[in-house]
Amino acid sequence: MVKEKIFVIGANKTGTTSMTKALNILGYNLCPEDIMFTKNSKYLTEALKNNYTPLFELVKKYDAFEDRPWNHTDFYKTLNEKFPSSKFIMTIRDTKNWIDSYLRWNKKIKLRDHWIYPLVSKVCYGNEDFLSDLENMEKKYEDRNKEIIEYFKDSNNLLIIDLEKNEGWEKLCNFLNIKVPNKKFPHENKTK
Repeated sequence: MVKEKIFVIGANKTGTTSMTKALNILGYNLCPEDIMFTKNSKYLTEALKNNYTPLFELVKKYDAFEDRPWNHTDFYKTLNEKFPSSKFIMTIRDTKNWIDSYLRWNKKIKLRDHWIYPLVSKVCYGNEDFLSDLENMEKKYEDRNKEIIEYFKDSNNLLIIDLEKNEGWEKLCNFLNIKVPNKKFPHENKTK
């Protein structure tokens, strides 16, 4: 069975890791995150220069993709144009809960000390330290979600799913037109 490409385009801390685990359970071959999380990753470096050829080569090798750069800015438009039969999954959650989770995550892993933090701040939030400007963070998150909904409004290749509201297998599997597995939906990367 040929599977369509799946791009998880929700913001970090909206359940993207749980969605990745769910897609893995369903048999999708996921692009490894670590190829983007190294400082000298050719994929990330080239994507930042708007050269997407290396990323498009990855799309040929894998079924599903999440996290950077797949879920940054409006890259979903480029992906949709290049791979029009793809499916897009936007994980969402309550904005206040999302911000609180991000702040807890920062405290837990010292995100601000990580090499990727200034890059994410600049690319996704337009400033040097996005966690210090919660008003901007909230606006960017909500505006991007609205833009994605507007962009896909006339198509059937976007799933909006809120894992905080216990949306899971039924909604996901209906969207992908596959059988619901007899397993509990994963809840990964919890930040307490």
